[in-house]
Amino acid sequence: MLQKLGALESVCDGDALTLAKVTAEWPDVVGYSSFVDLLAHSDAEAVVIATPARTHCSVALEALADGRSVLIEKPVTLSTADAVRIARARRPPQIVTSGHLLLHHPAFVVLQQLCDEGELGDVEHVSSKRQSPGRRRSGESVLWSFGPHDVSMMVSLLGMPTSAGCRTEPAHQSLADIAEIKLRFPGGQTADISLSWVHAEKIQRLVISGRTGSAIFDDRLPLSEKLSLIKDGSPRYQDLEDTEPLAAQAVSFLEALDMQRWPLADEVSAWQVAAILGACERSAAAGGRCVAIERPPIDLAGGNDG
Repeated sequence: MLQKLGALESVCDGDALTLAKVTAEWPDVVGYSSFVDLLAHSDAEAVVIATPARTHCSVALEALADGRSVLIEKPVTLSTADAVRIARARRPPQIVTSGHLLLHHPAFVVLQQLCDEGELGDVEHVSSKRQSPGRRRSGESVLWSFGPHDVSMMVSLLGMPTSAGCRTEPAHQSLADIAEIKLRFPGGQTADISLSWVHAEKIQRLVISGRTGSAIFDDRLPLSEKLSLIKDGSPRYQDLEDTEPLAAQAVSFLEALDMQRWPLADEVSAWQVAAILGACERSAAAGGRCVAIERPPIDLAGGNDG
């Protein structure tokens, strides 16, 4: 996507065949087999990190220490401790963007506006299903692989929850393949999230229930039907821009680098999602018992400086 926007200067991949394929397709892009070499020779202002999740923190810290801004794909980290390390490593005007892709989805952008403008009344409950017969990952559970999508949307809509309950099941491996999450928020709102990558059917559905209306975001439907506002039992499909979330995220990142606006998801967002998913892991280890979600360190509690 950055190449289409004319913003891709170089790529780095330790696999020689992958690197050769990329540089053959994009001959104006410089290829590096070592991240150390890229940092030593590239003048790029920022780095997009799409490595295995367990390496995100170390790669991001290297880039930030070298003065680069970073966009880190989800899951940004696999722990709150690593999220704090990344946040504290940023030095203004550096930018840390969390790859919480669905915040840039045109349906979610309109859904956020509907909620902010009170079209649903006070939101009471949010329910999400993200289920798929898709590929399992060996380095992360379904909680960390699928969970950031739904958790980041719920935080954007309702703020930080105070507690989480979670039950997980390993269907075919030691890592969780199925997760059922329940969240409680300071205003009394509740949310539930159902995650699975061993489900027979692909489902990507978010339902917001308010006092005066509801909204359904179903990403499996055509663009003209992805988002419906329901009042008095009648759905009204919302007009959406035909924009790819990945493209919108890339544009947002580039605009943040130009200091035109702060990213929708920054290092604080990364910590928030990690804190919630970490609480879910603790709850699952305790048999599903509801646990408190940790409060942010004092230097993250105030948000960003954008």
